Amino acid sequence: MAFTTPPPFASSSSTSPRLLLFTTLFLSYLTALFTSIIIHRLFFHPLRHIRGLFLAKITKLTSLYAARNGQKHLEQAALFEKYGNFVRVAPNEVFMCSVEGIRKIHVRDSGCRKLNAGVYDVIHSEGEYNLDSIMTREEHAPRRKVGERAFSTKGEYKA
Repeated sequence: MAFTTPPPFASSSSTSPRLLLFTTLFLSYLTALFTSIIIHRLFFHPLRHIRGLFLAKITKLTSLYAARNGQKHLEQAALFEKYGNFVRVAPNEVFMCSVEGIRKIHVRDSGCRKLNAGVYDVIHSEGEYNLDSIMTREEHAPRRKVGERAFSTKGEYKA
């Protein structure tokens, strides 16, 4: 038995326009998505006023490029010299080289909080969390109280 017409799934003329339409719509969607993300990060992001590399405002790939040869610390020092004590190194990351800034962030009622970025899951040892890896303020407060006395500049050292 011979087919006089090819089966519908084998027809290249019926699938080609559909594939072209799907591809066009998908590429249009991706273009609109990435354009809106870039516009947001450049003009409407809360960190938009912090100086830094232009590409660092858009993508995190600049950090990977800086770390390519193990000299990221030298590149960070160069960024601090060029842009000052606060440098935007990624869309949501700021490097700081300021004692006053560190104090503002690390005081008890600063309003800054740790976001679970995954890094805190790997820095604890055998189920014990250290002061840096505790995420909740309730667990962190008693340990911090002990540490504050040790690192306070209010007390005097008596030998």
